[in-house]
Amino acid sequence: MLPYFPTPYPDETFFSLISRYQMFSGNQTFKYTKEDLFGINIRKVNPELPSSIKSFMDNAGLSITIEDFINNHTAYQYYSSFKLKESNEIFENMVDGKAHKALSSAGVNLGAIKSEKEFKHCEDCIKEDIEKFGETYWHRIHQIPGVLVCPNHNKVLIKSDKQRNEKVSDYEYILPRANEIGMFDNPIKVKLDTQSEKILRRISIESQK
Repeated sequence: MLPYFPTPYPDETFFSLISRYQMFSGNQTFKYTKEDLFGINIRKVNPELPSSIKSFMDNAGLSITIEDFINNHTAYQYYSSFKLKESNEIFENMVDGKAHKALSSAGVNLGAIKSEKEFKHCEDCIKEDIEKFGETYWHRIHQIPGVLVCPNHNKVLIKSDKQRNEKVSDYEYILPRANEIGMFDNPIKVKLDTQSEKILRRISIESQK
């Protein structure tokens, strides 16, 4: 078990959580972070539907169950809602299986649901996070495909000009820190008409459910 691992914030993504560990650990490359978190040097870590969660939980020493972690800090509930028959298979592959098996079970590899490429955040959520926790993080609801409006603040999300890579490797773990060079220097702001914003807000609320 690791001597320290950050406590997950509400609705924090798996990607964000291990990014914070990467920063606090001082590891120079993600190779060492993977060995810390999974006990093995696995080749890929999918940020939305990660696998080997049991090994990760054992090493991180988190005081929550595997089920709670998967339900609250990964995109399992979103993707499995479109694959009800395969939901148990997706879950089991995330716990002990390999990354490609979880993705295949969820239909992601087949392109049935397209993953977002840009990091997304809400300006009001950033301010609230900093007031509550002293830092901000990637919120799971903001990264869901098709979610362009924050369901909590009814504001159009801003997109970073940096893209997240599904095939995460060394140096690709980044956090939405206010002083992160280039993170939101040139944010991509989507302009929506009133009707479109209303529809997208409903989509974001349903996605949050």
